[in-house]
Amino acid sequence: MRHAAGRIGALGMLLGPLLGSPLTCPAQALRDLPLPCPGRAVQLASTDPSGGNLDHGHFVAIAPDGARVLADLRGPGRMTRLWSANPLGELRVLVDGREHWRGAFAERLAAAGPLGGAGTGGGLLSYVPIPFATSLRVELRGDGLDAVYWQLGAELGPGPLPDAAGLLDRGVPSEALRQVELADVVAHPGPGALLARLDGAAELCELAVRPRGPAGFDRVARRGVWLECRVDGEPAPCLAGPLGDVLGVGPDGDGVETLPVHSRGGWRVLRLPMPCHSALELTLVALDRASERSFDVRYGWRPLPAEHPRGALCGSFHRAVNRPGVPFDVLRVDGARGHVVGAFLTLAGAPGQGLTFLEGDETLRVDGETDAAIVGTGTEDDIGGAWYFRGGPFGGPFHAVATVDEARALVAAARFRIADPVAFTHGVHWSIEHGGGNDAPGSDYAAMAFWYRTAGRAPAPPDVTARRRWAAPQRNAQPVTIAATALWPQLATPGAPAIVELAAGRTALRLPAEPAWRALRGAPVRLRLDGPAGEAAAVVAALGEHVEITVAGGGLPVARVTAEPWLPAIRSWRIVGPFRPAVPRRGVDEAFGPERDADVAREYPITGPGPRGWRAPPAPPGWTGYLDLNAPFDPADDVVAYALCLVRSPVDQDATLVLGSDDAVKVFLAGREVHRHDGLRGAARDQDRVRVRLTAGEQPLLFKVEDYLGGFGLYARFEDARGLTFASGLP
Repeated sequence: MRHAAGRIGALGMLLGPLLGSPLTCPAQALRDLPLPCPGRAVQLASTDPSGGNLDHGHFVAIAPDGARVLADLRGPGRMTRLWSANPLGELRVLVDGREHWRGAFAERLAAAGPLGGAGTGGGLLSYVPIPFATSLRVELRGDGLDAVYWQLGAELGPGPLPDAAGLLDRGVPSEALRQVELADVVAHPGPGALLARLDGAAELCELAVRPRGPAGFDRVARRGVWLECRVDGEPAPCLAGPLGDVLGVGPDGDGVETLPVHSRGGWRVLRLPMPCHSALELTLVALDRASERSFDVRYGWRPLPAEHPRGALCGSFHRAVNRPGVPFDVLRVDGARGHVVGAFLTLAGAPGQGLTFLEGDETLRVDGETDAAIVGTGTEDDIGGAWYFRGGPFGGPFHAVATVDEARALVAAARFRIADPVAFTHGVHWSIEHGGGNDAPGSDYAAMAFWYRTAGRAPAPPDVTARRRWAAPQRNAQPVTIAATALWPQLATPGAPAIVELAAGRTALRLPAEPAWRALRGAPVRLRLDGPAGEAAAVVAALGEHVEITVAGGGLPVARVTAEPWLPAIRSWRIVGPFRPAVPRRGVDEAFGPERDADVAREYPITGPGPRGWRAPPAPPGWTGYLDLNAPFDPADDVVAYALCLVRSPVDQDATLVLGSDDAVKVFLAGREVHRHDGLRGAARDQDRVRVRLTAGEQPLLFKVEDYLGGFGLYARFEDARGLTFASGLP
């Protein structure tokens, strides 16, 4: 189990009073967030110690009496956050050797009220702080604990006693600020439009922006206009990002609702304080003339003592199309001291991916450490939800989801570390996986990260070329369609659709230079060739300098080509279920009707109101090959379902069956059991590998999948086999 107990770096001393009130740790209140953070943030979690995706049932230790240990820390310090996707058992919290709390794990989280609780898209969490002087020990007892997903955050080091009510403080009241209103501010290229200039030691505490006109925060207002903040005469901005991302606005114009970023009427409001020592300039910059837009602006500011210790607010934007095996960088800072306070994320999966990219764990490494102080259990878990935000959008003080759209593989969300900032002395690297093992290539991630700098310099902001590239829609969630004239211009007739005759067999097509194709280079893709005869079957074997396709049938008239990522997988299935096991979570041991007789015409005594016989999945597996069993079955928790395909092999041959499941699975080939996995897990490609013997002709491949809770589905494909075809066996 990865954890950070005992790894405490050098801790800064607390500073003196400021503005006539005692100085508090940044996590004490929003208004004090720019103060130096003296503590060391750590996170203990059920993260898979192998680096895989089995992020449940792992603990710091198991006590002699069988209790699972979530934390065993030495103080001083405080627990800052406690989260679980499925809080089972009895929780016991010991502070300084004495019992502080004992009761149901779920009850402890649900009782957090505005500092956590329910309604968070599937997860339960608490930000109620628990300080300790010498030690903190958290234990869990009960049944089924090997299925529990959990995270526990702590800050180690000296500090004032935390105040739960202070965490919900909205900052300096508006009536205590000097207010400025600007109407019809036009963002233009070049130096941009000056919104605010503060001279001397001061702090901009509240910024509100409202686009003029009916378009609101459309694509141009979100990404075509950038907000920049310069402090203390520095030539480069310490904060630079697209206006919509700075203000937490997603692609559909929906904004997150959190304590530091939220809506007020038709305005979007940012309440992360922006201090300076001698000067502050805030500007709006359009990327080009076509991006010029008009805004109304309000801000409130206050003077500060000349020698105040508050750090500058820095903001960095980054966007990338993810590659296999390479995590996405949310933030990377070198040569500076400060603390991370959060990010707004817009995550778009590739076609057919659904929301499985959310399986990716977050990692924060500070000061060049080898073992990260913070390693999570999944992207949605870090944001405060679970199970791909199946509860839909939500808002909380420090975490929120504005958009969650499985069909478009799109999520817009925020995770602010107001209660649990991550301090660093010379650098920090915050990254997140895409998928369970960076296995969701083609997903398009963007992050606007915020941090406070108390020494050193902020990274150089991106140039205008990168900004223009990042302003394009995150459209990798949609297939890329290119007119055939781009591929075969010599055959195009002016004013008419391009008609291309492709002979049966293998044909090499040279890639055009369109950026959309370059973004797909190196990833497996499928080509769909559409013409008067409809869609034709075409599979891409490789995508590099050339595309190799195989076209079924004879000559084919083609009017356009649609390219989409496409991983090898079995995609021909028939399914039936659900069935309720007599013993919960032992359904793999109970033989239901389809296991005894898988006749396509049979009906079975299922659980629930759905069809009793075999049927096709309501949606075919997408580009990753994931067969989603959640959607077609009701109920979909604590049940068993079956999926069957017919495998046709031209010869007798050995092969490797590669699969993943959510949760337990048993596999039968030609009526013989060939594989079994027990226990809760989230499905990912290539979790299990099984050597099998295929015979010439047709043989049934039957999957029996048992869902405990959350996701429900499977991946399957064959390796090391020639000439295989698959059929569902349905008429």
